[in-house]
Amino acid sequence: MVISLKHKFESTVPDQPKPGLVRPSNWNDEHDLKMSGSRILGRKDGDVGTAQELTGADVAEMLDGQFATTAQGEKADTAVQPEDTIAPGKVSPSSLDSSKAAEFRSVIKVSDTYVNVKDHFGVKGGNDAGDWAKIQAALDAEPKGDILYFPADSYVGTVPLVMSKHKSLKLDPNAVLTLSSAVSSDDLLRIAVTNPASSDVRNMIIEGGTWIADARANCAINVNPANSTPGQNPHFETHIRNGMITGGLCGIRIGGATPAGDTNFNTIEGCNISIQSSGGLAINLDGCADGHRILNNLMFGPGTGVRLNLVLGAYKTLISGNCIVTRDGALLVTNGSNWSFENNQVEQHGGTNLLGQHIQVQGLAYPAKHWRIVANNFGGGSDVNYSIWLMNSIAGLIDENQMQLCAIADVGLVDGGDGYAPRYNTIGARNTFRGARSIRSDQTDASRRMILDVSPGINKDKGIWRSASGLTYSNSWAQSNLRRMVDEHGILHWEGALSGGTTSADTVILAAGQLPACERPIDTTVRAPVGTASGVGQIEFGTDGGLIVRSLPAASPVLSGVSYPVKWWDTYEATP
Repeated sequence: MVISLKHKFESTVPDQPKPGLVRPSNWNDEHDLKMSGSRILGRKDGDVGTAQELTGADVAEMLDGQFATTAQGEKADTAVQPEDTIAPGKVSPSSLDSSKAAEFRSVIKVSDTYVNVKDHFGVKGGNDAGDWAKIQAALDAEPKGDILYFPADSYVGTVPLVMSKHKSLKLDPNAVLTLSSAVSSDDLLRIAVTNPASSDVRNMIIEGGTWIADARANCAINVNPANSTPGQNPHFETHIRNGMITGGLCGIRIGGATPAGDTNFNTIEGCNISIQSSGGLAINLDGCADGHRILNNLMFGPGTGVRLNLVLGAYKTLISGNCIVTRDGALLVTNGSNWSFENNQVEQHGGTNLLGQHIQVQGLAYPAKHWRIVANNFGGGSDVNYSIWLMNSIAGLIDENQMQLCAIADVGLVDGGDGYAPRYNTIGARNTFRGARSIRSDQTDASRRMILDVSPGINKDKGIWRSASGLTYSNSWAQSNLRRMVDEHGILHWEGALSGGTTSADTVILAAGQLPACERPIDTTVRAPVGTASGVGQIEFGTDGGLIVRSLPAASPVLSGVSYPVKWWDTYEATP
């Protein structure tokens, strides 16, 4: 326990040449003292009299007030030492000389109330069989808001620990909590805080130590495990940090609250997280909402690194700076939008990848929108079909990634068949692709054109060119190596030529609707000059997706160099 003291002091005694001590010149400053054990000297009642020993409980009762002592000091600089350890006999009335007048008042405040489970609840350590029940008693004890401290030692139990009070836990780096002889539904620690109605749980900290759940267990740490429990409240700003965490099927799970899933702004940082069961999850954000941060962790084991199952409308979840060495991929997005996967090192390790890819975005209940996969390094492994596989994905960004050599392609896009085909996704020019094909889609040619692809092509051009051979031409017109692509700025570029059609004004080359919405001009028609064998002519691209002749001296217009802004993002914004 850290205690701050401030004194009211008057003395004619000069400072003594002992640096680091409280002296008359700095007596009225505020000093931090560290409490060892559960005793401190002071006054519980009144302003004068002999100092008495106070227990930790006495101090807790006075957190909102103050206590005073009156004593006579030989020298003020020998009375109290800042940062010293206050233990029985360290400072006592007998050490003060009553011949010198030095009256002072001490105002005490406790900045962090650490409650040592050994000192206060009789926990012994050394894997003592009786410790688990005592630790549970510590979790159940009032007051709420304590920080339970576990000294360096080993503690073992066979049933889940349940924390229903609003507390924080701090474990010494060498403290080890182990759940043994578990069943599949057990968690080492279940955090299920119930507060009064209409309130929520904020600023809980789980820090340090080693957490080991049996391989047959569920989670090492499970926050909000029973989402449907009446009266259970959402958790805001739970911080789990700097721990060595081993789970059975899951390392850390954070669940949403009923009914809206509004568990927000939780952080998992600086942890070493492993799983033991095949197909497990190192981190599972299950039904949560906004603003989660998964930062600078190491994850490994025969499963998946992070699963996101975020509620509709969730935003700003960040997964960054992690090293993920798992068998079944680094990230599985079951549902979720507005998340970022950035600056992570990803390695596939330990056997056949059951997902088949490093990142799998599914969008099962609704499409995954407005996500970012940026500046990651995808390492080696076996049986990896894709570095990134997308289903039902809308308006995502893939850029600055170093891809792995994959069996099928670096990026794959598929249609889930429920009306949410991938569209308006940007595959940036700064990716490094290694696969035999950089992008693969199982969709129709029209749907593939909904991918804004600006990745480096074989000829180092920006973007992948789409053939215009699949379009239906009117009035005897045909294409000659005609193709087009949309660049990263939303500009459509044409290359190739038309041939053989009727050249009179207003002749239809492409009927309305032939060009998809994402390749049509913005707001107004575009009249583009084109060269022919007999001179310069003009054709018109309509906002309805059609193309007509304005003037052509010959039936051989060359479209290379024709460019115009298209309705890329306008179309997206109008799409439900």
